[in-house]
Amino acid sequence: MTTDDEQYVHVPPVNGDQTLGHLSLVLTQLGEVERRILHQMNENAKLAAGRWRGHEQEHAELIARLDRVAKDLDEHLAQTRDKKIALEARMGPVRRVATVLAREWRTIAIAALIVWQSVHEALGV
Repeated sequence: MTTDDEQYVHVPPVNGDQTLGHLSLVLTQLGEVERRILHQMNENAKLAAGRWRGHEQEHAELIARLDRVAKDLDEHLAQTRDKKIALEARMGPVRRVATVLAREWRTIAIAALIVWQSVHEALGV
């Protein structure tokens, strides 16, 4: 059977100088870890800033391209609208005449027959 003292590792007592030495060592190591962490954070911040500058430049280039495309599209639509207006100006009267002819073809045919018959009677044919 073991006693309570045999279960634990025996640690010799430490004096004040040793405790102060251990505390100083731990504080030094913590300071080094803190310095490394801060250095890594600064490096990460620099890398992130560089990436953001790249993204901002890409964004500016994309906006410029979209502005050019919008301008080209506006010009194209203006030309198309102008062509459509010009075509409508030429075709409008033709459509109106064709509509009247299609709607009134019987009346026009009867009038043509009457004129043709009158011409034949006048000529004595």
